[in-house]
Amino acid sequence: MPQGIVGFSGTRLREAREARGLTGVSLAEIAGVTPGMISQYEHGIKAPQHDVLERIAGGLNLPAAFFFEPPTEQTIDSPLTFRSLSSATKTARTKEAHKFQWHLNIAHYLARFATLPTVRFPDWEVPAPEDLSDEDIDLIAMRLRRFWGLDDEPISDMVELVEKNGGVVVRCELGAQALDAYSAWSDGRPHIVLGADKLAAVRSRYDLTHELAHLILHRRISEQQLRRSEIHKELERQANFFAGCFLLPARTFSEDFSLPMLDTLLSLKLRWRVSVGAMIFRGEWLRLIAPEQGERLWIAYGRRGWRNHEPYDEELPIEQPRTLRTAFELARRVPTFTIGGLRATLNYADSDIEHLCGLPYGYLQDVPHADMRPSHMGDSEFRLLEFPSSN
Repeated sequence: MPQGIVGFSGTRLREAREARGLTGVSLAEIAGVTPGMISQYEHGIKAPQHDVLERIAGGLNLPAAFFFEPPTEQTIDSPLTFRSLSSATKTARTKEAHKFQWHLNIAHYLARFATLPTVRFPDWEVPAPEDLSDEDIDLIAMRLRRFWGLDDEPISDMVELVEKNGGVVVRCELGAQALDAYSAWSDGRPHIVLGADKLAAVRSRYDLTHELAHLILHRRISEQQLRRSEIHKELERQANFFAGCFLLPARTFSEDFSLPMLDTLLSLKLRWRVSVGAMIFRGEWLRLIAPEQGERLWIAYGRRGWRNHEPYDEELPIEQPRTLRTAFELARRVPTFTIGGLRATLNYADSDIEHLCGLPYGYLQDVPHADMRPSHMGDSEFRLLEFPSSN
């Protein structure tokens, strides 16, 4: 039997350490023990004493109770679609995999008290990546627009569109900029995590639509397939191509397109809410831009320094997720929901719950433990999340 506190879970310690992106050496410094002791804690050979546990819990910003509960893992029906599989991002991917499970646990808990929007994502038979042509992808993108009742005009809010059709979107600080965003299916519902460091709305919208492509086109890809670099590279290319097709429908974008010039494309940016770079790619595929014109455009694009920052990037508001935040607000109006119950069930830091629900920082600290509610608010009348139709 491990020496130290009875019931301590080494598995939970490793989960917490990796979720914070720390090495065993770093955690050992925080806990005031050797790296070897951290390894023994994680492998269940020994358990920490009370004073060491306090330092570990404080350093990892988690309640001590976190380390005494078995990990709760929600079903993930598809592999996480990370942008980069390089060794440089391995720690960040591991960190995000744990945080994604925390996100799912929070969403699952809130779903007890607030009915999330019905999932209206198609489950189409899509050719395998090696058999999927660009023409196929263009048709699927248009088919999805029709499935969701959209015309071929610009989409005003991609986050709202995905969420009102049952997707759950969350913005988080990711462990590496190269990850950008990722997504997966869980228990029949699509979840998308967007990087909070994207300060340009058009780039973030493109990331979201890129992940939408994975959820539609690559739903049945296996983890083994995804790990193969040549397949992963093609999946990423297909997702980027789908994003351009979905955001820039051929007919209406072609009608708006006049001259293959940067300033002309820039004038379309505020209408379509898509980057100039994405419009160049789309224009080339639609043959609105001849090869030699495209070459000149890309040279001019680079010379203007637009690869990292384009004009109007700050003009458009970044679209914000609402599903989990609204679910949280509605759950608070259900008599059986309490903040204390939320904390005791999940055992995460308040800042983690706030971050993964889209709540303002410090929100939970401002809520009394008694969970005061207006007396006229009942149970069922506030349970359903509804989204207005604006697209």
